[in-house]
Amino acid sequence: MSPVVVSLWIYPVKSLAGIPVKEATITSRGFRHDRRLMLVDREGKFVTAREFPTLLLVETAIEDGDILRLTFPSIRPSAKRGPARSSIQLQPCSPFPHRLRRLRADEQLRSLRLPLAPSDGATCTVTIWDDRVAARAGFSGEADAMFSEYLGFPVRLTYLADDEHRPVDARYATAGQEVSFADGFPFLATVVASLEALGAGIPMERFRPNLVLDGLAAFAEDDFAGFRVGDHVEFQSVKPCSRCPMVNSISLPEHSGEIAPYVGAAPLAQVATVHPRVVGTKRSAVFGANLIATTGSLGGRVAVGAPCTIF
Repeated sequence: MSPVVVSLWIYPVKSLAGIPVKEATITSRGFRHDRRLMLVDREGKFVTAREFPTLLLVETAIEDGDILRLTFPSIRPSAKRGPARSSIQLQPCSPFPHRLRRLRADEQLRSLRLPLAPSDGATCTVTIWDDRVAARAGFSGEADAMFSEYLGFPVRLTYLADDEHRPVDARYATAGQEVSFADGFPFLATVVASLEALGAGIPMERFRPNLVLDGLAAFAEDDFAGFRVGDHVEFQSVKPCSRCPMVNSISLPEHSGEIAPYVGAAPLAQVATVHPRVVGTKRSAVFGANLIATTGSLGGRVAVGAPCTIF
């Protein structure tokens, strides 16, 4: 089997559920609509599912081309306020920082719609890892209120506008590339055979890829220089992706009433056992390849089923 793109994903809001798409457009920061929105706390620090895994249960959908629908899950925190952010230290197999309850039959799933690219809001400075970035906030008081209630502490939804810039780490950028609110790089590719090699029945979605490739040997992504999709779109491999505990996604018991989900350590431990690599100076659990698109690829489109040429 020749290499081929078998699935594509975007994540409109960092750490929320992703959306499988049949086609995606290349921009200077990643796929169009990928991680341009992000939650921050009162100090402007990014809020993610690493600390609050229940964010992964909030579904996203794109409607009418430029509208984002957020749907909160059929379970949600039973207390309106959880512990202070600074007090939460999630450990493998530790309970969630707050309990969840299922909705009663007379309650409704909550959802809201907002623009994928808000044009209003006030400029603020947000922090994501070591980067301080100008972003917009205050464009949806309803979203801020719903996420604050859901998490149990005040948060704001922010947007990285087109006229604000976040450069890729200069150690890896080749031509001043930019990135959205993704952790560090515009694109992430994974390989089907690499997932099968883990041998643990782990869903690919836990690794939050943008592109999933088939027709390659297990962990071929560690060593390729990049690949071309179709005739015009090229990606350069930057470095293997070191995984964090976020791959230990949540599981919910199949019973009603009060439940306390746990973060399972098995997926990350399985990656560390099957495929440890030294990245930089650190030994890491590695799965997938971080990518940048070549300048000539900007504006191009990638589709599921497109053939790939590895180089």
